[in-house]
Amino acid sequence: MRDYYCTSVAKAGYAWHPAEFLFQSGVLAERFDVTIVDAIASNLTAEQTRARVGDRPIDLALGLVGATDPEADLAFLRSLGAKTLAVSGEVVRPDGVELLRRYEFVDGAMVDFSTGGLLDLIDGADGAPGVAIWRGGEIVAPRPETSREFRVPTPRHDLFAMADYRMPLQKHRPFASLLTDYGCPYDCSFCNTGTLRYRRRPMEDVEAELAAIRRLGVRELFLKNMSFGAHKAHSADVLDLLARHDFTWHTYARIEDLSAEMLAGMAAAGCHLVQIGIEHVAPEILSAAGKRYGEDDIRRVLADAKRVGVDVGFHLVLGLPGETRETLARLRRFLTGADGAVYISVNLYAPRIGSRLEQAQGGGETPHDSTSGSEHGALPRTQLEQARASMYRAFYTRPTRVARLVSRMRPADMWGGVRGIFFGAAQTSPST
Repeated sequence: MRDYYCTSVAKAGYAWHPAEFLFQSGVLAERFDVTIVDAIASNLTAEQTRARVGDRPIDLALGLVGATDPEADLAFLRSLGAKTLAVSGEVVRPDGVELLRRYEFVDGAMVDFSTGGLLDLIDGADGAPGVAIWRGGEIVAPRPETSREFRVPTPRHDLFAMADYRMPLQKHRPFASLLTDYGCPYDCSFCNTGTLRYRRRPMEDVEAELAAIRRLGVRELFLKNMSFGAHKAHSADVLDLLARHDFTWHTYARIEDLSAEMLAGMAAAGCHLVQIGIEHVAPEILSAAGKRYGEDDIRRVLADAKRVGVDVGFHLVLGLPGETRETLARLRRFLTGADGAVYISVNLYAPRIGSRLEQAQGGGETPHDSTSGSEHGALPRTQLEQARASMYRAFYTRPTRVARLVSRMRPADMWGGVRGIFFGAAQTSPST
């Protein structure tokens, strides 16, 4: 998956709509005939993707470049022969100017997908918001956005192959992905999303998008904010809108933001699942990672969510600074007794490009991802892999937990979810 400046591996074949394509579909469709080809979601080879694009001339190609094999991504995008080539992705975000310097065939490097900067690139402007561009043989740095709000035209959900997107704990299919804000106000050491300037969408824009989604007959949403509830007033307004439009939905959130009142409001507005990056329970690891909660807070959220009928999924990271055999054992004990969680997703630490930890560690080998881990884990990779397997066994060997998880799945999605339980995890990993 190449999405939201993050490269992740779907452990059980799930896919959501790339945020870059969502926002830019509305921007570009106001002036151009737009075609969206998501090779990951549609499970296409390079040849099949090229065939899907077709032979017609391309005025602008926007492609996502991941951290796993950026050279292959860039080579493929170059082969499309577009008049103008723009790229976004994890390797693009930290320094768009440097990327253009290294790859002179790229015309624009989008480091902020919540802008209309691609139109400025196409129009020959001297600079562009959120996009590094070539002009007159020189590279012009992205023009930063300073507003606390941002506006984009209503995304064109109808241009996506909606049937190709799947998440097994969704209530209805197809589903639509929705973003009501951009970036994240938090600064977790291992995550790069905190480097994005946090901004919010006006409610009238969100309402217009909800109406457009409803006209397509879609009833389920993946609210893909990086951390729902981070801005209390804005989140309350979003909940009011969602309740009026009668959607079911799931989202990412942090322990600190999930008060009993917030969870009750989310449940009343149709939320049935909250995915939480708790990462760990050892205080020293949480503190170093930029988390401001403890094990008691996690248990409180589990109890409050159960009380209002919202399922909880936990995402964890093994191998963060401070990890020891003792901290792994403590986390395993917690998971064994975490009866309120419907699933867990256990990841191995790998530096996110642009994160504070990645910068402090000086990068590392590629390719790497949170499934296979990296050389930068606090313990040897083989030891972390063994700990991950042990934690899955500790959590899923209780038949009641497996039965509860399977009961939440649609019949057509059960194989992917069950495969995730026994061979990886029950969800892909967010950047919360």
